[in-house]
Amino acid sequence: MLSTRRADPAVSPRIRRVVIVAIVSAAVYWLLTTASSGRCDGPGTQVPDGNGGLLVSQECLQLTLSPSPLMVVAFAVILLVAVRRASVASIDRADARRTLDRAATAIALLAAAAVVISLAWFAVLAGSEWTPGTPFSYLLPFPFAALDVEITG
Repeated sequence: MLSTRRADPAVSPRIRRVVIVAIVSAAVYWLLTTASSGRCDGPGTQVPDGNGGLLVSQECLQLTLSPSPLMVVAFAVILLVAVRRASVASIDRADARRTLDRAATAIALLAAAAVVISLAWFAVLAGSEWTPGTPFSYLLPFPFAALDVEITG
């Protein structure tokens, strides 16, 4: 059963702070966890163009790193659990403030770790060897980011 008890006025500024930290962390994560890399390797193959000429076709690989919506869900879950615990389950004001401060720290650290892990993983992946004509295999940094792989040619 949900409690109708209102948040303690002494704790309300901490709740606002956690909400602001969650929003800013999600925005920074979303902006920084974006990257792309592409390359065309190997000799081109000649393909008839239909007008008696030849076109040179090369196989290309395009990698696109994007933010994972699961991270934003994780930020929201941490926020909601902390606010509920601070509002309902806290023993006193100090416990409520401590819970909210820990939630703000956890959200900020999770966002920073997700950005660093995703970009480091992408930098290693983008520099890896790929041979045209073979599938591109990779290890995904799930749930920190999403990767789109496109092979053309």
